[in-house]
Amino acid sequence: DVFRMITTPESRFSELWSIQEKELFSLKEMAQHWKNAEALLAQDARVALRYAQKVLNGPFKGAESVLAQDPHLALQYAQEVLKGPFPAAEATIATNAGAALLYAQTVLQDRFHAAEPVIAAAPLSALVYASLFIKGPWPEAEPTIATSATWSVKYSRDCIKGRWLPGESILASS
Repeated sequence: DVFRMITTPESRFSELWSIQEKELFSLKEMAQHWKNAEALLAQDARVALRYAQKVLNGPFKGAESVLAQDPHLALQYAQEVLKGPFPAAEATIATNAGAALLYAQTVLQDRFHAAEPVIAAAPLSALVYASLFIKGPWPEAEPTIATSATWSVKYSRDCIKGRWLPGESILASS
């Protein structure tokens, strides 16, 4: 009787069905645990960024609200994962002159209007931004640029393309 149970097609089918059922249950269980793990990964912006880069090779939607809280990590996520704009993080990116300049340069490849007041307040970022995007005088940034003799010379040469009296006064005093 045992031999017949093992060799009959019906018993093999039942046996296979039971194995497949167990495997399916295990896969469902693993998937649930993985969702729980992703929820934990999404709580740490650095971990979430690495997970998106190295495991998902693409966006990690569940972590974007956390990633959007750090200007540098949000910039990196936009550059390396999204390979394009990260609108949910633009307000945060706009709080840091260096990150905002790089976002404009590498992601938007255009002016980043929301960040211009912050960029204008940082002399080197203002100079580079004016050279790349304004392509001429940028009156909003001139008071900041005029605080540095080095950046004043470069601003007058690269943006004004001539004499710039506020820059000359800083040169005279240094």
